[in-house]
Amino acid sequence: MSNSELLDLKRRAGMRPVETHTGKQLAYGQLCCCPFHEDHTPSFGPYAGDDGLPRWKCLGCGWEGDAIDFVEKKDGLSKRDAI
Repeated sequence: MSNSELLDLKRRAGMRPVETHTGKQLAYGQLCCCPFHEDHTPSFGPYAGDDGLPRWKCLGCGWEGDAIDFVEKKDGLSKRDAI
């Protein structure tokens, strides 16, 4: 898959993969509990990456990535399978 195809996939996916897994619809700047660690205080939320596409970061555990990275980690998949 070329870089332009990958960017197009991320653009089309938007925030849906993370929203589906977390059950939360978040706007930039909003936080929820991180799905990757025991979290009692919301610390996980979206922000706009340098390319304008959504990325997520946890202020607690430090995880950071895009929708594909999220699916890869959450479902225990390879990058290829997450794509």
